[in-house]
Amino acid sequence: MVLIKMREIDEAYLGLTIKNVVVTVPAYLTDSQRHATKDAGVIADLKVMRIINKPHSCSHCLRS
Repeated sequence: MVLIKMREIDEAYLGLTIKNVVVTVPAYLTDSQRHATKDAGVIADLKVMRIINKPHSCSHCLRS
């Protein structure tokens, strides 16, 4: 439900259709929780390209 709402908000703001996403999750998530996140993406009609940890995503932001 959260991913569906986020998709609706983003599509309204950008005026584009969103299909591919990268999801940032806390580092302590288990593999089953990560898999459930991917499943939620499928339910929201999104292709989850990658799931990354928050600390890892922060390092990408600092590198850019």
